[in-house]
Amino acid sequence: MITLGAIDIDNNMYLSGVESASLVSVEQLWTIDGNSVTRAKPLNGGRLFTLGTQNQSGSTQGIWCYETIELIQALEQLAQGVVLSYRGTDYNVLISGTTFTPLHQFEEEGPYKKFLGTISLTEV
Repeated sequence: MITLGAIDIDNNMYLSGVESASLVSVEQLWTIDGNSVTRAKPLNGGRLFTLGTQNQSGSTQGIWCYETIELIQALEQLAQGVVLSYRGTDYNVLISGTTFTPLHQFEEEGPYKKFLGTISLTEV
């Protein structure tokens, strides 16, 4: 199950950015006598995620409905951190942008109109 705050989202959405983000910062220092000292510290936040209907290979999976998009855009306007629960893992995120396009150009307006698109998220 995928949720963003209290919003239920289609389980077929793709989350990118989790695998490619570094979780550790490494710093190498040199002492006066020429020895190398390496320090590692965990990083919290700062990762950029994209939740949407297209994965990195360009295939489409999942559909946004208009009703869900309205809830997400209202959440974005609050500019507050929310919890993204994605397949058993929770992330504290801030919505940094949305992009949606109608799936069918001439589909009638309504709460179940279908869209493709993405939500850009920043881990906080």
